[in-house]
Amino acid sequence: PAMEAVLNTVDEWRFNAFKLAEVTQGHPLSALGFWLMKRYDLIGTFQLDATKLARFLRKIEDGYPDNPYHNKTHAADVLQGMHCLLTRGGLHKRLGEDVAIFASYLAAITHDYEHKGLNNDFLVRVGDELAFTYNDISPMENHHIAAAFKLMRQKDYNFIKKIPREKWVRLRRLLIDMVLATDMKQHFNILSNNEDPLPISDDDADKSLVLQVGLKCADVGHLAAPWEVHHRWVSGLEEEFFRQGDKEKSMHMMVSPLMDRCKDGITKSQVG
Repeated sequence: PAMEAVLNTVDEWRFNAFKLAEVTQGHPLSALGFWLMKRYDLIGTFQLDATKLARFLRKIEDGYPDNPYHNKTHAADVLQGMHCLLTRGGLHKRLGEDVAIFASYLAAITHDYEHKGLNNDFLVRVGDELAFTYNDISPMENHHIAAAFKLMRQKDYNFIKKIPREKWVRLRRLLIDMVLATDMKQHFNILSNNEDPLPISDDDADKSLVLQVGLKCADVGHLAAPWEVHHRWVSGLEEEFFRQGDKEKSMHMMVSPLMDRCKDGITKSQVG
């Protein structure tokens, strides 16, 4: 009953993902992901293997490290935010295709999979394996989506093998575009290519742009949460930044802005 009560608030902007994590005994992402897929009959529409989907969602969830911010509860929060943008924000009606909803949910679920708790700049500076693999271009975001696709190809987790080829190609393109757009280095590029308001057309590129912006908004959706929930998120992000700063100090590197725990962090960087 407690889990059902929290899930029934999924359509509300002022959502508390921490409460969902509590009532699901630490499984907020897999619980919400499966519930939404079932609620909107995506399992039937795309002939998904429900058992393998549940297994995939739990495996993805387990792949989120226990970071102060970039963790499975954050992913659940982003998933709920994307859901609200699709339903109450009107993106579903604007896009008019089930594959866009499916892609939106999967992108939110996987968007920070296996996050190291470190930013891309750090990975590039230290010559991390991911930076080499992806030629210093969005190493974390490239890894999130590539690792998710690799998992999806494994027999035990391949819940999507019955989807028609043309829909699979479309789904994969949307997922890649959306997750890569969450790299903050792409923020101003996306905004500079954006019209106000966002374009309304049947063009695939326009639809992809709308979804990219939607996921970016959902990624910081706790700004619309109750103050105590938002403050908890920001405090977690600040601690994650400080841990990177500690690591930089231990490696005798220049400490990144707002990451020195001996100085003011992000909670002190704005007035109000």
